[in-house]
Amino acid sequence: MLLNKLKDVALSVAPVIAIVLVLQLILVIVPKGTPVEWDSFFRFLLGSAVLITGLTILLFGLELSINKVGEESGLALIKTRNLGIILTVAGLLGFFVAVAEPDLLILAMQINEFSQGLLNTYLIIISIAFGVGLMMILSFLRIIFKWKIRPIMFSLYGIIFILTIILEIRSGGNLFPIAFDSSASVTGAVAVPFILALGIGVSRADKNAKEEDSFGMVGITSAGTIIGVSVYLLAKSHLKFPKVTIANNNLDGVFKPFITELPTYLWQAALALVPFIVLYLIINATILKENKRDTISKLMGFLYVFIGLLLFLLSANVGYIGIARELGHNMAELGIIPVAITGFFIGALVILAESSVHVLTDQIYNVTSGSLKKIPVLIALSIGVGVSILIMVFRTYFDWLTLPMLILPLYAAALIMSFFTPNLFVGLSFDSGATSSGPMAATFILGFVQGVAVFFGGTTATLGDVFGAMASVTVVPIIAIQVLGIIYNLKLKKGAKQNA
Repeated sequence: MLLNKLKDVALSVAPVIAIVLVLQLILVIVPKGTPVEWDSFFRFLLGSAVLITGLTILLFGLELSINKVGEESGLALIKTRNLGIILTVAGLLGFFVAVAEPDLLILAMQINEFSQGLLNTYLIIISIAFGVGLMMILSFLRIIFKWKIRPIMFSLYGIIFILTIILEIRSGGNLFPIAFDSSASVTGAVAVPFILALGIGVSRADKNAKEEDSFGMVGITSAGTIIGVSVYLLAKSHLKFPKVTIANNNLDGVFKPFITELPTYLWQAALALVPFIVLYLIINATILKENKRDTISKLMGFLYVFIGLLLFLLSANVGYIGIARELGHNMAELGIIPVAITGFFIGALVILAESSVHVLTDQIYNVTSGSLKKIPVLIALSIGVGVSILIMVFRTYFDWLTLPMLILPLYAAALIMSFFTPNLFVGLSFDSGATSSGPMAATFILGFVQGVAVFFGGTTATLGDVFGAMASVTVVPIIAIQVLGIIYNLKLKKGAKQNA
């Protein structure tokens, strides 16, 4: 099993490695090109090996621990038939799985870096995790009381639009992109499998559950992140944020940074995961009541998750973010057209490296009994993410093209299109949008767009300029999947007529 996962992860990360190799070659050959520093390049290659190892161990551990805890907890909670217990545990699970998500930690650290400490890493994490916990409660209420997902999404995004418009006015555009980028922060390798498994567990407890009941939880919790962080950002909106620059890379050599930075990410991995383990032990003692063998098996799985999380954080921060920013900056030197084309292909290929996307497509295949295969979903997501990065590159180049002008109409279009999309694809589309912004997006895509933004922005680049890419990566795939849903429904109807 471990070898199969290693192969899958290696094949997923291969497109990212290929992109960097091709771009570095272009920058070497083109007369006006500036290649990235060779230390950074070789750190990236070493980081890729660490990343492949880390993600393999992480995914293996997730199957042994967090995924099982999610499905078994969802099933056991519903069986208690005690609404107070169900909602309390659901909220706590949402909070602590958000804290354990590496994407959130990476994003919060970057926000802290570019705000020069004015926005606190851990307060960002807590505010987002609180929002996820609330939305997990809402998700359980939706399933228990059979609420339709459309009114819920309309209500949530109505609140979000009001909060973000206020945030846009009060902060002058600095904080709006951060609020929407946060929607991508808890949809990575840890949170998505857990939330999907939790949804499956809840659905299994209800014999009358429909296909669409298995989807929507990730999309709802993703909306909760925006609400949670917006409240924190509103409290900070009076601050005057400095202009941003990408600091000179202070990493020395190829191997040494991995060794010197290890203690930092060891601590962060432990801080992220230990609270979730403690919560599992409490739930196990009170609700699950598993035997000693199953408990030990899950604890071993958590150990694998810890090791994988540590290696992932180390590789992402030491090997990936730096070179992504350099590539974005250096490709932008060649002009808007070359960097825009590059951005499209980076988005279209990097999505294939997202483990959470493959988890989702597997679930789609299983829930629909194979009628909706993985390839069409992956193609739709790939095009959607490619277009989203293309949009974000043009946004960094044209001063008049602001993020609200792009994101708010796109979300409005996604909400309106939900009325024309089959029920199965409503929750599925919002889940797909959320899962498109996993570990690779949080590191490589975000870093690339930040490098482009700083080049085109120069000395006038603001905090708002270097964020917003994840917001686009989240919303455009929603529309792509809804279009796929409409096409899928038309084919079903056509097939039914032919068989009649």
